[in-house]
Amino acid sequence: MYDVYCFGLVLLEMISSDVNVSHAFKYLCKSINHGNKNLLISMVDDAELRDILNKSLDETPSKRWTVKQLQNHNFFQKSDADHHSIFL
Repeated sequence: MYDVYCFGLVLLEMISSDVNVSHAFKYLCKSINHGNKNLLISMVDDAELRDILNKSLDETPSKRWTVKQLQNHNFFQKSDADHHSIFL
């Protein structure tokens, strides 16, 4: 479940382009550890991204979504603009 939590942290860092501090990842982790997770997530405009962050960064590991659940989230579903799938 740590992989999902780390994914949520990295995703939050990637979309937090307005964080103008060095070591933004460390800053975001520290901010979340000080109880500011909901505030940080509430500043994300996209509702589906907020949902993914909430499901990835849940404090209770058993409530966190699995990788498979996240892969099936609407945000990651193939769009009509996609021409082919990538298989790993």
